[in-house]
Amino acid sequence: MYQTAEYAIDEPEEPHSIKSLSLFFFLPVFGNVINPTLIALLVLILILIACSALISGSEVAYFGFKEDDLNRLKDQDSASTHRILRLLRSENYLLSTILVANNFINIGLVLSIAFALSIVFQPLALPAWAILLIEVVLVTFLLVLFGEVTPKIYANINRESLARMMSRPLLILRTIFYPVNLIMVEATKIIERKLISNGTNTMVSIEEIDQAIDLTIKDETQSEDEADLLKRVIKFPEESVTQVMCSRVEIVAIDYETTFDEVLILARESEYSRIPVYKENLDHIKGILYVKDLLPFLEEDALFPWQEHLREVLVVPEYQKLGSLLTKFKSERKHIAIVVNEFGGTEGLVTLEDVMEEITGEIQDEFDEASDINYRKINDSTFDFDGRTLINDVCRVIGVDTSTFDREKGLTESVAGILLEKSGVLPEIGFNVTYNDFRFTAVAVDDRRIITVRVKNLPQRKL
Repeated sequence: MYQTAEYAIDEPEEPHSIKSLSLFFFLPVFGNVINPTLIALLVLILILIACSALISGSEVAYFGFKEDDLNRLKDQDSASTHRILRLLRSENYLLSTILVANNFINIGLVLSIAFALSIVFQPLALPAWAILLIEVVLVTFLLVLFGEVTPKIYANINRESLARMMSRPLLILRTIFYPVNLIMVEATKIIERKLISNGTNTMVSIEEIDQAIDLTIKDETQSEDEADLLKRVIKFPEESVTQVMCSRVEIVAIDYETTFDEVLILARESEYSRIPVYKENLDHIKGILYVKDLLPFLEEDALFPWQEHLREVLVVPEYQKLGSLLTKFKSERKHIAIVVNEFGGTEGLVTLEDVMEEITGEIQDEFDEASDINYRKINDSTFDFDGRTLINDVCRVIGVDTSTFDREKGLTESVAGILLEKSGVLPEIGFNVTYNDFRFTAVAVDDRRIITVRVKNLPQRKL
């Protein structure tokens, strides 16, 4: 018995370093005793990692929305949608909120992990540089994998769902961090203005590019037609749909209740290959009728259900840029779209040909008249235009750059709109305004609109 007891006393103990090392893998446990501090720190670390992931993913989700996504969200009526749009209306404050929150969370995560590891490594008596190295590697691994890479991959795949989930927390955080955000946003603006004033702004305006193109004409390195084409290409992506669309009053459309015989007559008389179909009024477009789809049914009677052959209508907002509209036409494989205002009402109609003509100029086919622009030339300096004529078309006819009246025209796109914007009411015959050495005069007016506008190039005054 004595020998057995002696053997038990002399049995070598497990090295202390091995016991301590086991604590690294089982953080909350010291031997057989649960450490409540480590458990609390572990829970806090998990929560902070989750928060860091959600905030990082939110940045990708919100700033990854494309124009088409935003247009689709505007058509939805839900609380989360309104919160998303509200956040995106102040992008600078949203970005500041995300960055500030993410930094606070990451700092808290670093401190929590450092505190937890200091408790774990205390029995090991490791040198300070080794503990620091382990902390840096562990923190970097956790932040990069779980706080950056994984959430951003998830956000790219589930952008809208994550944006909806985080819309309320981000609004709360934006309110909490508002003083900090205000300082950061204003400081950014001051720095930006300072950089611009120091000449470090490398952005080149369209006007400067136009001047450079004009210089090449003077050097006779290109023709005026080539220069005009270059200018159109440069301006094309930023021009809006309203500058090229056919206005609401000029749309040729078919009532949904029209009989088949009447549809054939209208298609023959209009000579259009694609015709919008409406129900009750033009604000309720049901689809687009492709005339070629009716060719196999020309012998059918008046009761033939031609409505079953309508194609889906493409709807675009009135201020959509031509660059994105051309991309949409290509992706949707469509040639015609209905232009709507912010209330969903029909403003006009735009075709692929209208868009392309902004680059190439008028495209004449075998069905077009000599000119689609309704005007009469009085003399070399005077022209009468239909009041609905687009300002861009007026500029082409009178031989000036399409940007000549950009500052004066405001939101209007027609030549009659220039007079209406200046007068504020429907003007009387003889009312005129002068812009850039051109006089616009109302020469024919009815009780609803300006029918004809005369544009006269005034001789420049000699000084």
